[in-house]
Amino acid sequence: MSYAHPAARHQEDKYRLPYHWFPEDRLPRFTRQEKQRIVFDMIHQGVREPVRRYLDVGCGDGRWTFDVHAFLGAGVEARGIDVSERAVGFARLISPHVDFHVFAGRELPFEDHTFDLVTSIEVIEHIEDDGEALHLTEIRRVLGPGGLLVLTTPSRLLPMPPHHVRHYSVERLRELLASCGFEVVSIRGQTRPLASRWAMLRKVMNRFPFLWMPWRLAVCETAPEKALNLLVAARPAAGQ
Repeated sequence: MSYAHPAARHQEDKYRLPYHWFPEDRLPRFTRQEKQRIVFDMIHQGVREPVRRYLDVGCGDGRWTFDVHAFLGAGVEARGIDVSERAVGFARLISPHVDFHVFAGRELPFEDHTFDLVTSIEVIEHIEDDGEALHLTEIRRVLGPGGLLVLTTPSRLLPMPPHHVRHYSVERLRELLASCGFEVVSIRGQTRPLASRWAMLRKVMNRFPFLWMPWRLAVCETAPEKALNLLVAARPAAGQ
């Protein structure tokens, strides 16, 4: 989810097409599948009760919402919200079985303890400083007492593009989540940093069958302190 910030305008501009659904080259496809594997494993290990209601905050064109919902299985009520009208329009067309809504406010439009699972995939780095904690406290509010949050975001080892407000260290994420009433279940990492010359070589090799395969090791799961991407599972702390 994004708030009233230049990043929100960037989000709307990006979604002239549902680009998350486009065919992918070999290595980007493997990278996405590896990230999904980690997220699904965190959900599998972290949920205490069967998931009945699922919310994706900052759903974009709905690709992650669709994939997580498919992983959860039939009978799960899934919702997605995003600030971009274009993105939500595409999501509704592609995944009509999910309840998608345009939402640009700071307070989530749901009752307390509505959801068993909330995901926020590559979202918090777009939120301005005064909305960062509110983003998380609102998610905590709509989670059930035993619910699970799965959040992903770039680490501080990844160079920050203009439309990101900040990137995170493992310590910063732990402190932020604790201050917002969460207990961290696990933090995992994906993708190792590469020098620019190696990144260019990887891009060239990705064009050829089999030559791309050695680079899978660079985008597999790695120690969070050495990773470009951080994946966090957390639940509301006892008494919150």
